[in-house]
Amino acid sequence: QQQQQQQQRQQQQEQAQRPLPPGAVITAPCTEAVAVAPTKPAAAAAAAAAVSAADKMELLAMACDAEGHAALIALLSEGEASSAQAATQNLRGAVLRLSTDRNGCRVVQKALEVAPRDLQIQLALELRGSIMGCVEHMHG
Repeated sequence: QQQQQQQQRQQQQEQAQRPLPPGAVITAPCTEAVAVAPTKPAAAAAAAAAVSAADKMELLAMACDAEGHAALIALLSEGEASSAQAATQNLRGAVLRLSTDRNGCRVVQKALEVAPRDLQIQLALELRGSIMGCVEHMHG
């Protein structure tokens, strides 16, 4: 187990030393920072269309998908407030599961950043009793 932890620390150090692409922004105040290239309004519009056509199960699958989560983050960051709020509402009931997913945790973080206060509280309450598990989880 110590060897695994040492390998994880070494991988994190190597990742931290990689140069960022031009125009990238550091996000994710958790155990590892992620470089996110700037998005364009067209990406947010495409994400809004995909999200509005998706039902709750499809949206949750998108949140865990490498490309789908980027579309959701674009929607939450740059999309219309009503579309972003609808997407955030659909995350309810799955926040804990998404918080421990490699891609889903980024969607939850962005949703918590941009959601109205009452929705932030609802989402955060889903983590009640699981905070330490999330903190210790590599994606939490």
